[in-house]
Amino acid sequence: MKILLPYSDFKLNDPVVVGGRERFIQHLYDEYDNVIPLDLNYISSKYTFQERRKTVIESNAIIKKTALKHNVDIIICNWLTSAYCGSGLMDLPIPIMHIDHTVNNMMSCIQTFNRLKKNNHSIFLVNEYQKNYYDAYADRLKN
Repeated sequence: MKILLPYSDFKLNDPVVVGGRERFIQHLYDEYDNVIPLDLNYISSKYTFQERRKTVIESNAIIKKTALKHNVDIIICNWLTSAYCGSGLMDLPIPIMHIDHTVNNMMSCIQTFNRLKKNNHSIFLVNEYQKNYYDAYADRLKN
């Protein structure tokens, strides 16, 4: 199985692995064959909306091109931003697996989760607390 692993703001084999997202990336890369890492630009909140939008569009295009070029079986992402699991990737015939490592739950991600689910992609939460929180929040929104 070929896995495309888009990430940013982290260098593989860095001696300092600071958090869950970075450990996850490093583990997949170290433990599995046929992992194609894809280092993307970090989308910082210091950028203007137009700059972030441009970066997202560029990142989506790079992910699509790389996925199709390497004929990957799955795209695994663990960074909740539209550059990795946004609407620009929903038309890909390749499954997207999103793993949420968020410590602080984000109310804004309900729409992203719904978009992923409606397009037959997968979402994995790293603990039961996240699931309970998002289920309760989705119920309150009737979403």
